[in-house]
Formats: sequence, C-alpha cells, structure tokens
Amino acid sequence: MSQPVRQFPNAPEIAAIVRKLGSVQHGDSRIVSPAQVAEILERFKVPGRASFRSSARYLAGGYQGGTTMDFVQTYLDAICYPCYPVGDTRRVRIPSLKVLAEVYTPGVGFICNVIKHLLWESIDLRLFAADIADDRTRQAILFRANALYGLAKALSHTNLIVPVSRSSNLPAIKDKIAALGKAVYIVTDGTAILGLGDIGPQPGAPVMTGKAILISGLADIPAISLVMDETDPDKIVELLTKILPERGGSINLEDLSSPHSFEVERKLQDKIAIPVFDDDQWGTGIVVAAALINGAKLMGKPLSELAVHFQGAGAGAIGVALILIAAGVNPGKIQMADSKGLLYAGRKAGMNEEKNQIAAIINADGRTGSWENGLRGADVYIGLSSAEADKRTPFRLEHMLMMNERPGIISLANPNPEILTTVGENIAVAFERFRDGGAVFVGTGRSDAPNGVNNVLGFPSIHKAGGFLANATSYQRSDYVVAARAIAGLLGEVTPDRIIVDPLDPRVVPVVSEAVAAAIRQRQ
Repeated sequence: MSQPVRQFPNAPEIAAIVRKLGSVQHGDSRIVSPAQVAEILERFKVPGRASFRSSARYLAGGYQGGTTMDFVQTYLDAICYPCYPVGDTRRVRIPSLKVLAEVYTPGVGFICNVIKHLLWESIDLRLFAADIADDRTRQAILFRANALYGLAKALSHTNLIVPVSRSSNLPAIKDKIAALGKAVYIVTDGTAILGLGDIGPQPGAPVMTGKAILISGLADIPAISLVMDETDPDKIVELLTKILPERGGSINLEDLSSPHSFEVERKLQDKIAIPVFDDDQWGTGIVVAAALINGAKLMGKPLSELAVHFQGAGAGAIGVALILIAAGVNPGKIQMADSKGLLYAGRKAGMNEEKNQIAAIINADGRTGSWENGLRGADVYIGLSSAEADKRTPFRLEHMLMMNERPGIISLANPNPEILTTVGENIAVAFERFRDGGAVFVGTGRSDAPNGVNNVLGFPSIHKAGGFLANATSYQRSDYVVAARAIAGLLGEVTPDRIIVDPLDPRVVPVVSEAVAAAIRQRQ
C-alpha cells in the first residue's frame, strides 16, 4: 500500500514560523517588530523608506472573533484531506457549511489577504535591509522577512497546486498531470481573486485549493490547480497547450480579470479539445439564474417581465447577463453599470469588445449616467462589483428604495457583499436591514448566510457532466441553462429565506450532472 502524501511536508517548520510570528506581537527581541522597524527608519533616515506595508494588523486582528493564528490552524485543518497518490481511494469530504465557509468563501478571502500582506511586508523588509549597514540589525530584519515569506508560501502551496511559469520544467508538469488521468484543470493567473482584485497567483492560490477540494469532494473526480505566473493571454494559452493532454477532462478558468479572461477562454478552446469553462462568468450565471427562476415565483412575475440591474460590468456580470437572457430575461430590460456609469450602445469611455457586445443588446431605454440611474424601475439588483475596501460601492437601503416594491437583492461581491455597510459588518445584520426594508428575498455568494448563491452548486456538476460523463470537447450556453433549471427544480417550496438549495445538498451533483450530460449527448 502506498504511503499517504502529507498535505504540508514542512508542517513542523510552519508551526515554528507561526510561533515565531506570534512572539512578534509580544515584543520578542529576536525578531524586529513593526514598532522597531519604524524606530530604525527614523534613526537611519533611509531615503524612500519612510513607511512600509505591515502584515501586523492581519496577524493580530484575527477572523470572526478568533486570532489570526487560530484561523490559520483552522484553515490548515479544513484543507488537510487525503492528498492521494494515483490509484488511492479518494475520500475528500466537505462535512458542513461551516467547513465550506472556512475552506472557500468567505474564509479563503481572509487567508488570501493574510498571504498578500505577508508577501508585501517580506518584500519591503528585504528592500529595507539592503540599506542597513549594521550586520546584526540587517540579519534581524531578514530573519523576519524570511519567516513571513515562509508562512506565505506554506499557506499558498498544497499538493493540489502546481505553479506554472515560462521557466518551469514543463515536461515534468505534463508528466504529473498525465499521471492523474482525466481531471479538472483549474487555471488562474491571480488577476481577479474573489473581490480582492489583482493580488497575484501566490496570494490567490488558496481559492484554487478550495476549488479543487470542492470538485473532488462533491463530484468525486480528480482536480488539480495550475497557478500561472503569467498574465498575457497568448502566453497562458501557449503554456497550457504544452502541459495539458490533447483530450479528456475539463478546464476551469478561475479569477482571470476581464477582458482578457474572455480572450483566454476563446483562444484556449480553439487550440484544445477539452471543454473550457470560465467559472466567474458561467458558474456564477448558472447559480444566479437558478436563484432568479425561483425568486421570480415570490415576486409573481415571469423572467421575461423582470427588470434587472447589474452593479459591475466585468466577466462575471456579462456572463450572468448572457445566461439570464438565454433563460428568458428580456435583454432590453437589463441595465448594467461599471465605474464610469451605465453601459449603453455607442458609449466610448472604458469600453472593450465584450462590453460593446452586451451594451448593444441591453438597456433598450438608452439610459445614461450613474449606476443609480439604472435602479429606477428595477425588480432585481445583482451586485458583482469589487469587494476591496477602497473600491467597493456599497448598496444601501436608500438605493433599494429607488427600485420597484418588493425587489430581489442578489449581492455577490466576495468576500464582502455590497449590502454590508462596512466590510466588518455582520452579514446577518445586513440581511435583516434589507428584509425589513421590503426586499422579497436577499442572497449573497457567501457560505455563512441564508440564500447562498454559491458557484459550488454549479461547477462540480458541469465538470463531471462534460469532462467525465459525456466526454465533451466544448460547452454551450444552452448547457448552462439546463444546469440552472435543474438546480432550481431541486428546491420544492420557495420561501424568502430559501430560494435556492443548500450548497451541500447531496442531490445536486447527480441530478444536475446527468441533466447536463444528457443535453451534451443529444447535440453530439
């Protein structure tokens, strides 16, 4: 019997680093604290280094009532499942929504932010140390920088993460992928991680680990994440075609920024006979469509009569809109806004090919101006904006009051939905505020709140259907509508607190994957 592969081969070293980092908060003299660095900066008057980005508030602040170190351990426990060698029995299990919230959203966003700040501070300290003449002081600073980088790397790389760059040993990576047999290949370049933006492939890697866990655990199929240290669409496609098999399995594009995510999907599908699925576009669209099919019943209107407003016009918003249109929403009754205001045919500022295409079929009234102007007469608000604290556009109660009576609210910025007054507000408080204000239903993309409009309801089934049951070479938008209707149909009675099935409902993958596979077989 083969030996199990440890999730973190250097676990004792990680534990030691965590202890050392914890001691920083208690002033351990062996490690330079942020206060000590500030003192050194002042003493040496280092040009250009008047300040540095510190991870201290993330390390000290904690997550949902615990310390950061407590959460780091919880996260490691949550993702520590059997990382199987080829041939071993796969026993990945997501036992509860609590674990889902830790290994995926919103907990994974916190880990991504911690890694980002660990890396930032490590880089800043290395640059700072280069200007310090005193050997002892320089070594103390580098000691902390190395410890921070070590923890960041440990949290970023699991056995399901394969870093890929132009300098990688591509034949070795191809052999590793081939040894898995058919699999789901999760691809990111780190340019649009959750709602956190372009934080890079290493800080974004935990999202891909979570994705692989969910696909393996819920669909019982192997998955591996290919984290690309490359952002040029042509070079991403070139690297992938060198390491992926000619056929078999399914490709999941994840958290690539718009508009180059569209380009990667299109060019990759042209080059490879493996179906390519952009989860930010189509996965989100499937689950939003399922929620709206059921939510429309509470509103007493068919999909064709709903006026829908999108806050956000990136890949996710455009993908959702296209699937809603395919499912029956009237495109002329859709409004969509980006940071420059409403999209309309002929707009010049901030447009790209995909925005021009969607603008040509939506907004039949030709509305212009700020995003709020699109709320007038809207039945449904769908938030797909940035969740970064300095970029987010909160959706407040006064905005909802601009809409039709009894509107539906689907707030999907992750990990901080637009309905939060501040990024730290309790999600239950936000729900109560909008429900009391007259919303017929409220949903978010989080796993720790009611009406979780969560992509996990869609992507495991799609990949199992196309990559394993039907051996597809591509997906079509009609497949995604089939998936949405199958998910919606599982619910039964629709209530304001339940417009979509539980993300871990055991019926979802068997029912949805068979429905989609049947649709693929029929057209093939």
